[in-house]
Amino acid sequence: MAALAECARDLGGNLVRVFTGYANPAALYGRQWKLVVEALRECARRAAPFGVTIGVQNHHDLGAAHESQFDLIREIDEPNCQAIFDAWAPALHGASLAAAARKMAPITVHTTVANYQLRPRFQYDPAVVNYREQKPALIAVPVDEGFIDYRAFLEALGAGGFDGTVAYEMCSPLRDGADLGVLDRYARRFVEYMRNSK
Repeated sequence: MAALAECARDLGGNLVRVFTGYANPAALYGRQWKLVVEALRECARRAAPFGVTIGVQNHHDLGAAHESQFDLIREIDEPNCQAIFDAWAPALHGASLAAAARKMAPITVHTTVANYQLRPRFQYDPAVVNYREQKPALIAVPVDEGFIDYRAFLEALGAGGFDGTVAYEMCSPLRDGADLGVLDRYARRFVEYMRNSK
């Protein structure tokens, strides 16, 4: 972590993104939580001399729910350990994006935008000559075509005091493929969306 923080500083940055961890059924949840808190606290302390903030993103099991992410940052209790809070997780959890964003805004330093459409999935069960419903799959689409309401999310973040950065990512399979023309088209749609959201 110290080497990453030093590299970030040398490149003119002040933020290093980290994750928490996946829940392991072989260990008690409370013990796993404690390990993550201790590890992230140490990361923050090692990054502090370089003027770097540790941004904890809400993608892995521990701290994925916004209430848990809030508790995690509070328990770590280091001024340079803040949230990287993305709308993707609370949207999939069924949480109110506006309420989640307002709660997280004061401790959030960055958010990443990506939007998706749900694709139903079924598995055939020959014993009953029918299908069993599976968790839907997600496919990335342009920012204004997905199920995540980014207008509500970004407005609530701003109203809650968020003053950080916003990025757009295309790291999941894209509905229209991944050639450079598609990437450029999706990126232009994001820029237009952000301009129209102001």
